[in-house]
Amino acid sequence: MDPTYSWHKGSSAVNPKWGIPVSLLEDESLSSFLLRLSYAHGITSIALGEILWPKKRVWTTDTDRMRLDALETLSKATGVAPDVLYKTTLSPIEINISNTELTKRRGTVTPWVLTLGCRNRQREGGYNICPSCFREDSSPYLRIHWRLAWHTACATHRCLLIDKCSKCLSPISPHLLSKDICNLTYCSSCLFDLKEISTEPCSQSALEIQSLLDSIVSKGHGVFCDVSWSSVALFGYLSFLGSLSRRAMRSETSPLKSVFEYLQIKLPDASDDSKALKFEKLPPDDRHKLLIGFMQFLRLPLDDFYACLVQYGITRQSFVGDCKVVPPYIEALVQKLPDNQLSYRRSARKPGWNPAPKYLVMRKLKQLIKSFKRHKNERKVIK
Repeated sequence: MDPTYSWHKGSSAVNPKWGIPVSLLEDESLSSFLLRLSYAHGITSIALGEILWPKKRVWTTDTDRMRLDALETLSKATGVAPDVLYKTTLSPIEINISNTELTKRRGTVTPWVLTLGCRNRQREGGYNICPSCFREDSSPYLRIHWRLAWHTACATHRCLLIDKCSKCLSPISPHLLSKDICNLTYCSSCLFDLKEISTEPCSQSALEIQSLLDSIVSKGHGVFCDVSWSSVALFGYLSFLGSLSRRAMRSETSPLKSVFEYLQIKLPDASDDSKALKFEKLPPDDRHKLLIGFMQFLRLPLDDFYACLVQYGITRQSFVGDCKVVPPYIEALVQKLPDNQLSYRRSARKPGWNPAPKYLVMRKLKQLIKSFKRHKNERKVIK
């Protein structure tokens, strides 16, 4: 078994204001702690939020990004120190991933953090879980590293994570369970026990890159294959590789796809509606395949990478795509690639519109269908 990096050791309750003490478990996420707190006191997750924060609807947003002032209120009620509660959130991890200020990320996809797609209390994306961990937990709980996009597998059980119920295919949303369930291992839609879901084995390469990235994020820097990386620089390069992979996936005859095939890097069999999705919105199995490829790119000497690109006629423009900032690690490689800058002449615009790509149309159609079903369910609840 590969050791899993620990983001925090948990904590016992010390002089809690509330009568029933609930200990924070190792690597537990804040949303999980709140759910178990509501179970212990026999109330719903909504009621718990209204008691602690009367003017906030905590479950209509990403609860794992709670602000410090709100954590102080929770600390007084539970007896768990605010600095420990802060480690159950995504904020200390996000700081070492991107230079973008946290306050400027609202409404956008945070790099390398899985999206939940909050619409009121509904979720378009589910929490990632390991059913085997749930089976072994005396008190099942959600881990904070299950929210990280580079975590696609459980290092303890060497299996892929899941993000939906295998019976009804609904996203895993334990905050929607009623207070009578008192166990977050059940599907909120069909009440199927998620512990019973069978899992698939994972790749050793995926576990290696998980461990590597955990170490570099926790320290802010690290060394891999004799290259010294800052955490921000490494994730910037990985984001570029993600963009490169998406562009290779969009065409069966793309020269970029030939590069991936030559390097024996397998791309996921993406459906039409997922070809434009960001890495953070992909299901665990697709992210798993891409991460294996990222590991091969990290191990590939830049001279060999350059020779492969030249062999397949990749120009500077086709390699960089719409990337505005080239990662420093490959700046020299990009400068050596053939420059195929095109000059455009103004011409009269032809009447009519060019058709949008099929995968974009199908993606928009599925979004509209989901939106229609969601509004239909909300009207039923009101009635």
